[in-house]
Amino acid sequence: MANYIIRFAQLSPLIYPVMLDERVQEIHEHIAIILEREIDLEDAGENDFDKQVRVFHHWNASGHFMNASSLALKIGGEMMLLGLNTQSILLFDDVLNTLTDFSADQWEETHGGIATSMLNAIEASELENLIKIKIAKGKAYSTLGNGERGAEALQSALDVSARVNYTSFIFVIFVLTIARLSST
Repeated sequence: MANYIIRFAQLSPLIYPVMLDERVQEIHEHIAIILEREIDLEDAGENDFDKQVRVFHHWNASGHFMNASSLALKIGGEMMLLGLNTQSILLFDDVLNTLTDFSADQWEETHGGIATSMLNAIEASELENLIKIKIAKGKAYSTLGNGERGAEALQSALDVSARVNYTSFIFVIFVLTIARLSST
């Protein structure tokens, strides 16, 4: 496997420009699946951030928002427990950028920085992960003492949930988090 990764890394700058985007995404999907299998076979792989982040980047590049966002929430949460809030914010931004990069029209209405057409296209489970990521990002900023950026991230989650009339347990958690932040 290591031989494959080295050769792919050496050839990718030459191959990527001539490949269709769909094919590149498909390759990233296959690599993510292979790397996940390797992690599953190793006992220590569960706590290896480097391997998990590599899998995340391949899921993210493959366009599989659900897999990428779920893994970002898992890794980011573990990083936040270790006090690595800045790194978790970068991870959350990576997955959020996949949705903001697909905005077809610069004049299109956005909610929480995401185009209305994108919000209408994603499934409920993806929407839930989107809101969870925005809340986790707000929590990470708040933990770093940057209440303004934390409040912006939480407001962004509220904007998304309000746009799609999203109500679930995550919305209740969001309201409680806002209340706690505003009281401090």
